[in-house]
Amino acid sequence: MDNQQWRAYHALRKVAQMEGISVQEVVQNIDDAIKEAYSTAKDENNQEVLKRWKEIPCEGELPTALELVIYLGAKCRVE
Repeated sequence: MDNQQWRAYHALRKVAQMEGISVQEVVQNIDDAIKEAYSTAKDENNQEVLKRWKEIPCEGELPTALELVIYLGAKCRVE
């Protein structure tokens, strides 16, 4: 696990502790939200939103919770 992945996992762990749930539940909730958001953009043919999803580096069609947290963390530090 590289430094970015470790930091993202640590952030997910903190959320889990604050919410009183497991890290896996946090990850599942984020994964569900990602799928829902992408599906809505696709159903509505919202090209601007679909373009933004494509900007997120990921291994599959959609980013995982960890990939999204890494991406958003990097965006927050830069901007």
